[in-house]
Amino acid sequence: MLPLPDRLGPVGWIRTLQRGCNEHRYGLRTRAPASMIPYSMPTYRWRKLWLLIGWLLVASVTYLSLVPDPPTLPVSAGDKVGHVLAYGTLMLWFLQLNPPSRWAVLAAALVTIGIVLELVQGLSAARSAELLDVLANTAGVLCGWLLGHTRAATALQALERTLTRISV
Repeated sequence: MLPLPDRLGPVGWIRTLQRGCNEHRYGLRTRAPASMIPYSMPTYRWRKLWLLIGWLLVASVTYLSLVPDPPTLPVSAGDKVGHVLAYGTLMLWFLQLNPPSRWAVLAAALVTIGIVLELVQGLSAARSAELLDVLANTAGVLCGWLLGHTRAATALQALERTLTRISV
């Protein structure tokens, strides 16, 4: 049984949750599994706006994937770099708005979108489907996922704090 919060105070109670019950009660030097440490999803004041912007990003990627002559980056393999950047941005954007338990579903959805768009390109006369584009899309999703474990995953929180400070 966990000790009562009033006996430990707020800091002691949080440490009990972080370390796990056994370490506190028995003095063991074990760490609690990650599943015992509660994840609190940040609450966004403008969540609907962030989702709207995310869906506009998806619409932009869809448009650029289907337009007959899309712009390319002025670097070698600029097309593939563009795919990695586009899908990495989508993944990073949406993972900030979803808990980590949904990241795998999000990644699968973005990879599926990339595959479907490549298949649609193959049906058009102006574009062709390329396996390397699908691999670049998948690499972008993976890069976005990895960036989700860095400070980059707090960009929307920081932007919202700044906008809140300006608007108040």
